[in-house]
Amino acid sequence: MNRNLILLSLTSFLTDLSSEIITTLLPLLLIQIGGGSVALGTLSGLRELVSNLLKPISGVISDKFERRKPLVIAGYATSSIFKFLIAVSNSVSQIVLFSALERVGKGIRTAPRDALLSISKEKGRSFGIHRSADTAGALLGVISTLLLIKSGVTIKDAIFVGALVSVFSLVPLFFLKETQGESEEKGKGKREEKPIGKIILVLSLYAFGAVSPMFLIFETGKLLSNQKAVLFYLFLNIAYLIVSYPLGALSDRVGRRKVLFLGYTFTGLSLSPLGFKTTEPFLLLSFVLYGVGAGVTDGVQRALIGDLFKEERRGTGYGVFQGAMGVSGLLGNLSLGYLLNSLSNTAFVPFSLVCFLSAVSILRIERES
Repeated sequence: MNRNLILLSLTSFLTDLSSEIITTLLPLLLIQIGGGSVALGTLSGLRELVSNLLKPISGVISDKFERRKPLVIAGYATSSIFKFLIAVSNSVSQIVLFSALERVGKGIRTAPRDALLSISKEKGRSFGIHRSADTAGALLGVISTLLLIKSGVTIKDAIFVGALVSVFSLVPLFFLKETQGESEEKGKGKREEKPIGKIILVLSLYAFGAVSPMFLIFETGKLLSNQKAVLFYLFLNIAYLIVSYPLGALSDRVGRRKVLFLGYTFTGLSLSPLGFKTTEPFLLLSFVLYGVGAGVTDGVQRALIGDLFKEERRGTGYGVFQGAMGVSGLLGNLSLGYLLNSLSNTAFVPFSLVCFLSAVSILRIERES
C-alpha cells in the first residue's frame, strides 16, 4: 500500500467523520426551522452541482500543471471553513447557501485526489481501501451524532463539533508526494475498448436516479424520530463499509461493469419500498439496501474512469465524470423534492426505475464491448 493511499485514506476518514455529523443533521435542522422537501431538494441539488461543476476545472488544472497536492489541500481547507459557517446559520437560506459553498472544497479536491489514487494498477482495490476508510469515518460520524443527540447537545452545537474535526483532516495532506505513477500507461497510446461517451451517459443516468440519502433521513425524521433517522443511517454506513472493499477488489478480476450492474440494482431496490411502505421495517430495509448499492458503486465507478483515461489525462477525466454526475444529481434531487409535495412517497418509484434502467444499460455496454 503506497504512502499517498494511506495519507489520503486517513484524511478521508477524518473528513467523513466530520461531514457525516453535519450531513446527517442538515435534514433535521431544516425540519426544526420549518424547511420542507423543496428546501431539502434545493440544498441537495446545489451541493452536488457546485461540487461537480468545479471538478472538470480542477481536473484540467491539475493535468496542465502536473500538480495535484496544492489543489487537494486547498479543497479540504475550503470545506472546513464553510462547515463552521453552517454551524452559525440561522435561516433556511443561510443553510442552503453555506452548504452549497462547503462543496466548493470538494469540487476543488476530488479530481486531483482521485488522479493520485488511480496510479495503482489495481484501481478497484485502491479505491475500495479509500472508500472503506471514508465510510469508517462516516460510520464513526453517525455514531458520534447519535451520542451527541442522546446527551442533549443541540443540532447546531453538534454541527460545530463536526466542523472542528475537519481541521484535523488537513494534517496528513502536507505529507503527500506528487507522483507520476508506477503505471505502464503514461506516455503510451494504448487503449482498451472505451465507449467513453456511452459510459458517462449511463453513469449520469444513475446519478439522476440515485437521489441523496438525505431524503431517506428526511422521511424517517418526519415519520419516526430524529434518533431513528440517525440510527438507520448508521446501518446504511455499516452496509457500505462491508461491501466497498471486497466488491472493489472483485471488479479488478471480473470487470467494473458487471459489478456496477449489481450496485445499480441494489440502489433501485432501496428506493422501491419507499414508494409503497413507510413502516419502520421497510424504512430500515431501504437504508441498508441503499448502503449496499452506494458501497458497490462509489469506488468502482471511480476505478472505471481511471481505466478509460491515460494517467496524464486522468484529472480531466475525473473532472468530466464528476461534472456530468453533478448536473444529473442536481436534476434528480430537485425533481424528487418537488414531486414529494404532489405525489407523496410514490415519487420514489420512478427514481427506482431509473436505477434499474442504468443497471441494464451498463451491462449492455459490457456485452457490446
